[in-house]
Amino acid sequence: MRSSGKLVVPLLLILLIKCIICYNPGGRRELQSALISNKLYFYGGWDYSSGGLGDIFYIDLSQPFDSSNPTFQLQSMQAPKAAYSSVVYKDEIIIFAGSGDKIGMVNDLVIINETNFFVNTTTTKNSSNSNINGWPAPRRWHPAVIDSIKAKMYIWGGEDSSGSLSDAALYNFDLLTYSWNVNTLPNQPVGRRQHTATLIPDGKIIFIGGMNTPDIAQLDIYDTIANQWSQKIAIKSGNVSARYGHTATLTPNNQSIIVYGGLSYNLNQSIGGIAVLDLTTYIWTNYTPSGDQPASPNLHTAAIYKNYIIFAFGAYGIGSNNNYSSAVNILDISNNKYKWVNLVLLDTPSKQNPEATSPNNTKTGTSPNSMNTGTPPNSLNTGIVVGLIIVSVFSVGFLAIIGYLIYSRNKDKHDFESLESKESGNEVIDESNNEVIDNGK
Repeated sequence: MRSSGKLVVPLLLILLIKCIICYNPGGRRELQSALISNKLYFYGGWDYSSGGLGDIFYIDLSQPFDSSNPTFQLQSMQAPKAAYSSVVYKDEIIIFAGSGDKIGMVNDLVIINETNFFVNTTTTKNSSNSNINGWPAPRRWHPAVIDSIKAKMYIWGGEDSSGSLSDAALYNFDLLTYSWNVNTLPNQPVGRRQHTATLIPDGKIIFIGGMNTPDIAQLDIYDTIANQWSQKIAIKSGNVSARYGHTATLTPNNQSIIVYGGLSYNLNQSIGGIAVLDLTTYIWTNYTPSGDQPASPNLHTAAIYKNYIIFAFGAYGIGSNNNYSSAVNILDISNNKYKWVNLVLLDTPSKQNPEATSPNNTKTGTSPNSMNTGTPPNSLNTGIVVGLIIVSVFSVGFLAIIGYLIYSRNKDKHDFESLESKESGNEVIDESNNEVIDNGK
């Protein structure tokens, strides 16, 4: 009896711990995030010691969310994938190319269905650095955007397996016919790598930064409607650094692009603060958000949800294996006032940008994936809610264990007394004269 009680208590403790402890993905870089419904998914990335990673995990944004202790849930394990591009169309995550492992690059197309998490991988026999039947050659560090009205994914640039720039052709993948088309124009610009691509509502894709772009003011623009390239020199208000390995996020009002992180051109140094491109005036402006300033990452992810941009993972600087991050940082962009926040309540979205979620609204997009936003809640009330949830979980578990121990002790005592009674036979004590009476005689 006593031994069985001792076994059950550790089991209860294990169950309690499993309810509290969630998936720990570890530090990584060169991955993407994608929002479907209220779940922000992450796939793979690059770890210094392991190379390519293949785990798919997510954050449930309908739950109270503390960026200092994010709650990740593991969804599934797939083939390793890093430095790829991704977009979301309806309930599918469309992933192209990247690095499959420590060696070489691929040009496969991976489509993940969120409803049943069916993974469909399409590969080609083309392993050279030229396209076959419009299929792009293997590459990495190439962003992608989705035109949800036309159901087309666009990619441009990247790096090939030799470390050189990929061809400068612009490719689009038709999600209705599942076919690639290559677009070469006489005035197309030289390709970029570790740059960003942002699709704005008028059908133009704005390419920003990159390893071979010495000035962030130099913008390459592709018009998906007119099918033509153009170049624009933006105005810099102050010293806005050229960079690569950054993210670019279109704001919910479609009026500006927020650039964060990355490494400075040639210097390979981290860049703090944010740079905002006004899409009306094409003026770059630096901002230092209020709140606790996080370390600035590169090769990280960015996703916009209501009035927040969620930045996750990445690396700090370059070089050693100690600078790979699993940090999640949240930027509040309400009313164009930028503030770093820790604890917020991210409710189910009422409306989302189509590149990262439902593609049936307007034609917008960023790279990495983005989502529309709403009004931020009161962080104090959120803290109270989260605190109550945590306290409740521990309290219920603690009371359950204490209750079981008390029950087990009382039951063991009762069993012991019954055993003593049986061992004494049928003898009883006559309390009137203190004589022992044997009822068996």
